[in-house]
Amino acid sequence: MLNIASALSECNYDIELILVKREGELADKVPHSIRVIDLASSRVLISIPGLYQYFSKNKPSLIISSLPHISLAAIAVRSVTRTKTAIVIVEHNTLSQSVRFSSSLKDRILPLMMRLLYPLADRIVAVSSGVADDLSDMIGIPRPRIEVIYNPVVTPEVLALSQESIEHPWFQPGQPPVILGIGRLTKAKGFSALIHAFSAIRKNKLPARLIILGEGDERSKLEQLILQLSIETEVLLPGFHQNPYFFLRNSSVFVLSSLWEGLPTVLIEALACGTPIVSTDCPSGPCEILENGKWGTLVPVANENALVTAIQNTLTTPQRPTPEIAWARFRQEEVTLKYLRLVGSINYGKVR
Repeated sequence: MLNIASALSECNYDIELILVKREGELADKVPHSIRVIDLASSRVLISIPGLYQYFSKNKPSLIISSLPHISLAAIAVRSVTRTKTAIVIVEHNTLSQSVRFSSSLKDRILPLMMRLLYPLADRIVAVSSGVADDLSDMIGIPRPRIEVIYNPVVTPEVLALSQESIEHPWFQPGQPPVILGIGRLTKAKGFSALIHAFSAIRKNKLPARLIILGEGDERSKLEQLILQLSIETEVLLPGFHQNPYFFLRNSSVFVLSSLWEGLPTVLIEALACGTPIVSTDCPSGPCEILENGKWGTLVPVANENALVTAIQNTLTTPQRPTPEIAWARFRQEEVTLKYLRLVGSINYGKVR
């Protein structure tokens, strides 16, 4: 979303970034040309009065909204304030899988609320065809109403940062190859399976090390698993890193072990950095990004043996560099053009 906002700002649109709460690693990366509206709330529900005031006072021409709870709040507030604001919803995740693996009541009633309110949006965008198909099936939106626009993942900054040099002992000459995972330390990312697979690889006497970048509520569980498998000297969980692209560029294989995704950003970044890839064929995104295995190896979800074999084969078989054609679809410039066409196609000023 920050990449989209930045690109539209560079095209002379007056952009404001509305946040439930301004926090996180990207909070200081918002360009000065973008005004940040901080609703300073602990959750979406509590932010609704602030969002109401924003709509009433500023009457924005267009809202581009991401994440279902926020999109629902934006549609509801627009209806109450009767502003002429157009709303574009951007769906990032595979709804059926999010609901299936959630124990939260609010997440389980989410499809019903989306079924009621999403048809009121001016445009609905999905970040992959898999997300679009799933959303249509789950909430009954006709598939032709959902436009697929990939995320603007590959920026000049990503390519430049991948070339930076970072002092790390595991990437010095003569060191064993590094297997890399990146993502929030949550159940959805399947890092337990990756750690088990790495343990099996070491038992097969193949020299390697494992780094998992990211932070999340499963950290203690993963750390305990690493200790149980006695691989603590060969696995690092360094948390969030400002430049993951250096790790991608210099690792021997990137592994996406997710149970489900929408359009996994890091898989695209791995392509752009030229990293050999092994990925679960989870719903949705990996198969679409890798074009049915053309640009990396796809393995079934929750199949440890297949994951071990694919990683070992990748480590022991020379890999050709990934051509730019594999990730050109995800360049910021190309995606920005699609958003510009989308913004220009909306009938503004219509009261709903």
